Order: sequence, then structure tokens, then C-alpha cells
Amino acid sequence: MNEFVARTNKLNYLMVIDTSLKHFSAGAWLQDALLGIKKLTKWSKVAILSDSEGIQKFTDIFSVVSPGEFKGFNRDELDKAVAWIQEE
Repeated sequence: MNEFVARTNKLNYLMVIDTSLKHFSAGAWLQDALLGIKKLTKWSKVAILSDSEGIQKFTDIFSVVSPGEFKGFNRDELDKAVAWIQEE
């Protein structure tokens, strides 16, 4: 990831959440959060795919308070999310 950021100066990211959030450990959440914070100013577009309406709404709201664009998608919208991530 560091090499990619050095070359492009930005990150586009797509994450598919296919399990209930109650199955995530605190350690996993902390690892993800630290990764995001370390490169916060480099995020360009982040698509989060989940069947959870709460996760989708949180993702959309997070876009308002963070650099870059964050957008929630249903898990069956993978093609739509990939196309959105690739838009310039």
C-alpha cells in the first residue's frame, strides 16, 4: 500500500462486509482504523458493500467529515461499486 500511495498519491478502496458486525473483534476494528488513519489524507474513494443499512448510512455520513468520498452499497452492487471506484 505504501508503494502504491507513493506512486499515485491516493487510495481507492473497496471493502465487502459479508458477516455480521457482531463477529468482528475489537482488535480487528482497531487494525482497520489505524490503517485508515495513517493514510487518511490519501483516501480518494472508498466503497463499502454490506447488506446492513446501518453500515451503508454510516459510510455515507463518514464521507461528510473525512477527506475523500465514502459510499455505501448493497453487497449485490459489486459491479456498480467497482465502476464508481474507477471513475476519475
